[in-house]
Amino acid sequence: MNRLYEIKDVAVRLNRHPRTCRKDIKDLQSKFPNDPALHTYIGKRLRFTNEHIERIIELCSSPKEEKNILKGLFNYAQSRKKKRPKQ
Repeated sequence: MNRLYEIKDVAVRLNRHPRTCRKDIKDLQSKFPNDPALHTYIGKRLRFTNEHIERIIELCSSPKEEKNILKGLFNYAQSRKKKRPKQ
């Protein structure tokens, strides 16, 4: 039988504050409405297994290519930024 974790346990494993973790999971629920890792309720409480936590990490992680694209866009924006003359 798998151990079930509460949101505060997930927050500790993800090194997040419980409120931030709860907000992030709500955002993921809206982006991925059919993912069972985000919608396992026992009574009124949201519960997670180890597999669910691994899936949440996958959903939160952006691919390396996207990070490189974002880094390139940031560097381009910084190079285009003009310095203001001192008055």
